[in-house]
Amino acid sequence: MMIPGSIASPRILVAWEHGRNMGHLVRSSEIANLIRARAGTVAWAVPPQYTGHPLIAGRGEPVHVAPTFASPAIPGIATAGQEATTRLSSFADVLLVLGFHDVRAVEVAVTRWLKLFAAVQPTAVLCDYAPFALLAACVAGIPATQITNGFDAPPPDFPLFDSTVRGPYLERVNAQKIAKLDQTVTRVGRTLGATGLCLADFMAWPNVVIDGIPETDPYGARANAVYIGPFASSTPVCAPSWPGEEQDAKGKRVFAYLRGRETSTVLEALQSLGRATLCLWPDASDDELRRFDGTSVRVTREPQNLSLVLSQADVVINYGSSGFLNATLLAGKPQLMLPTDMEKLMFARRVERRGAGLAWHASKGSLRWAIDWVLNYPALTDTALHIGRRYGERQLDRQRDVFLDRLMGKAEDARCVSHGEGVGGP
Repeated sequence: MMIPGSIASPRILVAWEHGRNMGHLVRSSEIANLIRARAGTVAWAVPPQYTGHPLIAGRGEPVHVAPTFASPAIPGIATAGQEATTRLSSFADVLLVLGFHDVRAVEVAVTRWLKLFAAVQPTAVLCDYAPFALLAACVAGIPATQITNGFDAPPPDFPLFDSTVRGPYLERVNAQKIAKLDQTVTRVGRTLGATGLCLADFMAWPNVVIDGIPETDPYGARANAVYIGPFASSTPVCAPSWPGEEQDAKGKRVFAYLRGRETSTVLEALQSLGRATLCLWPDASDDELRRFDGTSVRVTREPQNLSLVLSQADVVINYGSSGFLNATLLAGKPQLMLPTDMEKLMFARRVERRGAGLAWHASKGSLRWAIDWVLNYPALTDTALHIGRRYGERQLDRQRDVFLDRLMGKAEDARCVSHGEGVGGP
């Protein structure tokens, strides 16, 4: 076992297995900057398509392909109102889909991680949606930190996802799945020399660090996590360019960050309402970009200066991305959320229950009504401002110091504790 702080320059292995949106890349690269600023060194193990990305490969640091399975489709994480081919009920289902149903396959993946650890010799592992790397660190006794939005770091009882379907049957089935996970972890541990290892040990091994705030934790605020707020990219990006002459009489601006099939419908509704709208639509086609030329809606694929655009917007519409949703809440802006999967729905419902936004899907009625309601219901703004004012930059910076001290072995104790306790309840 390697001892944190036992060498002059801590060596952190960033282990990233699953999740393909840019949020993972931005988060890990910004943390790497903080590690370097503290005289640490970084090595990478990432999905193959990102090994050459400038944010990872641009500094000459060791970059490895993360030793895991091909990323499977997870069809069961569906938004309310959508059908799923195999509905997933808890994160136990997700781990089983990712491979934990197959003891031999998990053993192979963990063994590959152990070989990589032997080559890299990290003092600690930073796991970003990397359950096999985390299990390998647990087997090897290497300190690990799990950086997460909360979704992939459930409480040890693997609570059912925030859905309307509940009951004893689902609870029993979930318990059976948890037992299967426990069996897998125990058998892999026994084979690889960690006799007596169980699921509870695996779940308790990492320091849990959440890049959000307690109010948005999909499982509710918890005492065993550090909440450090969302990361924004330090890479230069565009300053917002709003539609000018078309701004509505009340002077309200809408910033939309959307993906998926509802985007055109949302923009058409905003256009019909005459709302001055800037929309970041990363996967928009050229035709879709041109479609709204000369209207109150401006569409772009270019990343925007997040802090600036949020400060200028009155209302925000998004698809439930946890980092963006947290940034919007910290900026004190009400939001209309159109979550595209169960994970995002869980975050959106947390904001909705706080009274700082509306999680919309087709069963809730007219999208135009939802937009108009969020624009004109002042209590949403008041609540969002109240929550945002709880957290200053210095407070979140202190939280990040706690996280980094533990990650780099500079803290006296080995466990992360919550410094957000009492800031916001479940």
